[in-house]
Amino acid sequence: WLFRSTALKSISRQSSNRGGKSAQKVASPMDTILSQSRLVVRVGKDLVSLIAEERSGLPAAVEGVRKRIAEDLGVIVPAVLFRDDATLDKGQWVMELDSDPIDDSVMPSGRWLLVPSSDDEVTRRRWREKRVAADAVLPARCVRWGSPAEAEEVTGRGGRAFIGADAIAYMFEQNLRRCVDRLLSRDQMARMLESLRSTEPATVEQTVPDVVSVATVQRTLQCLLREGLPIKPLAVLLEAIADHASEGCLPEQLAEKLRSHIDRTIVRRLRDNEGRLTIIEVTPRAAELLIASESEVASRLEQKRLLAELQRALRPLQDRGRRCAISVAQKDRGAFAQYMRAAGIMTAVVADSELQGQPGLEIFTTINASGSSIPGGSRAA
Repeated sequence: WLFRSTALKSISRQSSNRGGKSAQKVASPMDTILSQSRLVVRVGKDLVSLIAEERSGLPAAVEGVRKRIAEDLGVIVPAVLFRDDATLDKGQWVMELDSDPIDDSVMPSGRWLLVPSSDDEVTRRRWREKRVAADAVLPARCVRWGSPAEAEEVTGRGGRAFIGADAIAYMFEQNLRRCVDRLLSRDQMARMLESLRSTEPATVEQTVPDVVSVATVQRTLQCLLREGLPIKPLAVLLEAIADHASEGCLPEQLAEKLRSHIDRTIVRRLRDNEGRLTIIEVTPRAAELLIASESEVASRLEQKRLLAELQRALRPLQDRGRRCAISVAQKDRGAFAQYMRAAGIMTAVVADSELQGQPGLEIFTTINASGSSIPGGSRAA
């Protein structure tokens, strides 16, 4: 179903230039509202050439992004509407989801988007010495714009470099993955269940709508997507939702129970290319202090101190482009992950029980309630 969908095949283009004549008939206000595209990319007039041809340039690159996300996460990315916008500055492009600006970037002329490999310490040290604001390009991603010579150096050390449409497509994908949960609409969820009915009829018929509603399934799976986890195989997840539905759980609680059904997938996605599983431990008391809803000034100061210590621990890993996760007690995982997202920290949060018996585990540091960190090392969980 993911690849037969007409939504995956269509790419629209539209000009915001009101000076030209339009061959289209005038739509009614209601038609305009109902046909409004969810995903829109607007480009400045100097970037119009990137969207001029559907089979090349930016539309083709974005089509590849949509297919990758469908394969990886099991969710359909809606058709993208490309528009030229004469009000944008030179090199500027804007990405919108449901009319909400997701990114507003400027692509410097003749510059390459550099993505160094995780072991390219030469490039990262040079950026630190020059105090290059890599985070200004993409949050929590160590990337920056550079010259053709720098691009050659970065790729020579195992990294990647993008220019033009490929650079915009890379940023489009990274930004879209940060809000991918919003792509799973109620209508898409219903269509996915109808498609599943053809191959797993008993699973669907014995679950929806008698045991759980489409809305509950959608909101539960959105919780997984919000943390970058795939919602496949859908049949397995649907059966798990049905098993726990009688417990009267909220979607957020159901999502926590689903994690045990995809724990191998969770851990696999956290490993780097060398199979390492880098973890920052947060002790139970430190986690409780961070997620506490205390209103006293002293408690708020304690939370700020612990959060600052956690951010300091994450910084060197982020600077090196190292994949990592934060480990907390299982009972605190859901609330802690929500607190991290509210604080703007997109690092994955796992339960300590999900790491038991995992090979290649490296404890980078441990954050305790005193606000200090204890360097760790490699060990089996």
